[in-house]
Amino acid sequence: MFTGIIEEVGQVTGINKNQDLYSMSIRSKKILDDAKVGDSISVNGTCLTVTSIDVDIFTVDIVRETLERTNLKSLQIESFINLERAMKASSRFDGHIVQGHIEGLAKILSINNANDNFIITLKLPKKLSKYCIYKGSIALNGVSLTIAKKDKNIIDIWLIPHTLKHTTFKYNKVGDYVNVETDIVGKY
Repeated sequence: MFTGIIEEVGQVTGINKNQDLYSMSIRSKKILDDAKVGDSISVNGTCLTVTSIDVDIFTVDIVRETLERTNLKSLQIESFINLERAMKASSRFDGHIVQGHIEGLAKILSINNANDNFIITLKLPKKLSKYCIYKGSIALNGVSLTIAKKDKNIIDIWLIPHTLKHTTFKYNKVGDYVNVETDIVGKY
């Protein structure tokens, strides 16, 4: 389980593509401090298992089901990704409950920067919009966010400068797809 509070932005250093399995290597600085093989790491919101660690690079395997459902299949060497370690039971709970189980992709329709307000408008898959409510939680690329506006399957997300600076949203552009996990509390 995760909180959606991104600990660092990592960078893809290698991708080994087989038909049904990708092996991806990721450079990071902070999250490997206490990591070990077998740990869960949220990679763009997707819960993946660490299969190896070499100094500042860790490797994860990505199965076909995950590739079909997430934006991980479109990553390339040097792509930036959001990273978060699994939550400890003794930790403060900051964002919201994030499982790392991606339900689909949302397309960025527009990005507006008005003064210090950064607004992203996204189109959700219709099957996911029923789990989204005004002022409800949503995780996009693993980031815990609040829905500021909702009209059918179109949502607006407002980002504070801190979130923009410390996540991959600073690299996104119109037409990009982001991983979506709706709020588990809202679903059940």
